[in-house]
Order: sequence, then structure tokens, then C-alpha cells
Amino acid sequence: MFTYHGTFIPVPEQLLRQLCTAVYIFVAANRPVVAGAAHLYPSRDVSSRAVDQGGIALVDIRAQLTALQAKIIGRLLEPEHKAWKAFFDSWLSMALTAEQILSTPPQQQPIWQLGRYLPFSSFSTRFIDAPARVTAYIDAFRQLHPHRLVAVEDLPYQEVMSQPLFHSWHMGIPISWEAWARQGRVRLQHLRDIILSGTAQTQPALQQEVTLLLDSMPAS
Repeated sequence: MFTYHGTFIPVPEQLLRQLCTAVYIFVAANRPVVAGAAHLYPSRDVSSRAVDQGGIALVDIRAQLTALQAKIIGRLLEPEHKAWKAFFDSWLSMALTAEQILSTPPQQQPIWQLGRYLPFSSFSTRFIDAPARVTAYIDAFRQLHPHRLVAVEDLPYQEVMSQPLFHSWHMGIPISWEAWARQGRVRLQHLRDIILSGTAQTQPALQQEVTLLLDSMPAS
């Protein structure tokens, strides 16, 4: 019951500590003494492990809340339209616009068409003026490091070419990405096309940005 409500109503840190302590004492520490010997109980850092690993499979409330909150973002990324998704997008759009991150004119491509991975993977929620539940979902999702689940060297060629140029966990953003995004240059394939076409060679500023991007990428 607690974790269900905690998924939608952010729990204050002090209250969360008190609840974790109460559950731990009740389940793990408050063991009866058997005649002649006391039942040992695991410390907090191992109590959530399985029995064969020295724990008692105690539910890690923090981890469970974080997992449930991260699932909200996972559902938001699914394609079907829902009213709660419109609510979530509305808050994020207003927050990003207020921070001048969303600066494209209305007639141009909106940021959401570049992929929701942009704010979810790397934008700091410290600058988002949104309800606590919205920022809690994003923070929980970011803890999963959702950008890549497979090592780069194990990805097929097409998947490598489709990797995002900006807001990736594996490379920084050494240039101002907004101008590239407005031109639809948001994936590794687009950078490769620029290099092969020779466009950068005729534009010194573009050549410098290409060089900075290449230097920021992992060798793999």
C-alpha cells in the first residue's frame, strides 16, 4: 500500500528514513531468542539480499519506489496516447521553454520530434519547474542509465549510425546542439554524411564543430 501511493506522491526524505528503519527493525532486527542461542539478523546493507547470500530478502523500499517511478517514464515512451501523458508533456514543455532550452520557432520542428530521450537521459531536473512527482520520475529513470544496454562494439552498423549525437551517456556536448537539431542533424549517421560530403571543409565553423564532436566520442 505504501509503495503504491509513494509511486505517485513523493515521500519526504525524513519520512522515508523513518519508514525504512521501522520496517527493518520489525522484520530483521526484532527476532525472538531461541533457547540457548539468539537468531542472528543481517545488517541493513545485506538484509535485502537473498537468503543464500546472507540476507532475508527484505524489500528495499527505496529501490522499489525508484523502480516503480522509472516505469512511469517507460510507459510514457510507449506510442499510445493517454491523458496523463499529455499532462506530463505539458509540464515538461513549459519547463524547458522557461529555461530557453526549447527555442525553436513554432513553425519548425519541435523538440519532442527529436526524441524524448533528450530530457530524460541528461537534462538536470534542478532547472525544471515542475511538480515533484514529475521530477521524481525523471530522476528515477536516469538512475537506470537507459541510453545503452549493449556495448558499442556489439552493436550492428545501423544501430551505431542511429545513436544520438547529443545528450548521450557516453559523450559530452562540446558544441551548441540547438543549431544542429534544427537542421535535423541529431544522429551519428548525420555526422558521417557531413564528413563524406565534404561540406565541413568549405565551412570553417562547421569543420571545428565536427572535430570537437569526433574528439568527444569513445574510440569504439
